[in-house]
Amino acid sequence: MMKRLLVGVLVILGLMCSFCEAGSSNYNRAYDRSLDNSAIALGGITFGMSTTEVESIYGRPTKVTEEHIDHLRGGKSFSYIYGDSFEIMFNKGGVSIVITKANNGIATPAGLHVGDAKGKIITTYGNPWYYSHEKDGSETYSYRAENYSAIRFDVYNGQITSIRIIGID
Repeated sequence: MMKRLLVGVLVILGLMCSFCEAGSSNYNRAYDRSLDNSAIALGGITFGMSTTEVESIYGRPTKVTEEHIDHLRGGKSFSYIYGDSFEIMFNKGGVSIVITKANNGIATPAGLHVGDAKGKIITTYGNPWYYSHEKDGSETYSYRAENYSAIRFDVYNGQITSIRIIGID
């Protein structure tokens, strides 16, 4: 009986340690302030824009991915890719996700871009709605808007490495 109890305790401790090693995350449940919907844009692109509207800003994309069924959102999805660091995903005919992964001139309406120091995130937007940090030192700061869309900043070594906006259908 004692041996079984000891094994059980060791298993529980092992699981707890594996969670600690993986990093941690939390939702700021006390944070009741949402960003204005207009803060959720990237490079002048907002949710629901058509391919025609996007092309009027950026021209024809470098690459268009093959259309596929998006089981999570429903409908058909595809992406416009500009260079190797800017992607605009479409679902049901409108923009659903936008990602930038390099200091390529693409910025949020508040002026944040890849390469900025992580301190600018909290200075600009306040406390995040969601925050996580991993064992490798990477961090994620997420903010939601009134319409439950979100803007997410990925950080490594104290600098923003990618920014994405995610729309909620």
